[in-house]
Amino acid sequence: MTPKFAWLLTLVLTSCTQFEFDVSRPDAAQPVHVGSDEDTFLAAAPLQYRMRADEGHLVVWIHNPTTDDIQLLGDVSRVIDSDGIIHPLRGRTVAALSEIKMVLPPLSGADDGPPPPNFPQPPNSGDQPGFISIPDERDESESNVHSWEWSGETEIEIDLTFEQGKRQFSQQFSIRRVRK
Repeated sequence: MTPKFAWLLTLVLTSCTQFEFDVSRPDAAQPVHVGSDEDTFLAAAPLQYRMRADEGHLVVWIHNPTTDDIQLLGDVSRVIDSDGIIHPLRGRTVAALSEIKMVLPPLSGADDGPPPPNFPQPPNSGDQPGFISIPDERDESESNVHSWEWSGETEIEIDLTFEQGKRQFSQQFSIRRVRK
């Protein structure tokens, strides 16, 4: 086998690998599997999460079913990658009866885009697999701070800290990237 053919074969085989995810919470007995065929729902009071695997990324919608705005506190929320490197998250508001979207790992130069209109219903066409939202305007300085890579079958930790009114609460997840 020539080196050029071996390189091409490696490129084809690695680009065809599809990944899904197993999501665990400290208070849950079993991990929840997140695939690419349909959304997976996970309740973590007072929030609700909807997740889907898409092109090697985990797309997470965080839904706020309450009548109060909830702040994701970026200065204390973080992702710890499989190498133990801590990556900060962007602070955001999850408006009452609304949601935000996160893509893990973040797309280089991309934001998380607007949420679909109704949480329990199927996502809009722009949020179907293969359509990870990329906004028209990009803040390059922020995307460089928040970008990181997730390769192979490895595990990350996510620590999310929120504030609702004057009350702070945290939610932790362990997420393992697995071959489909």
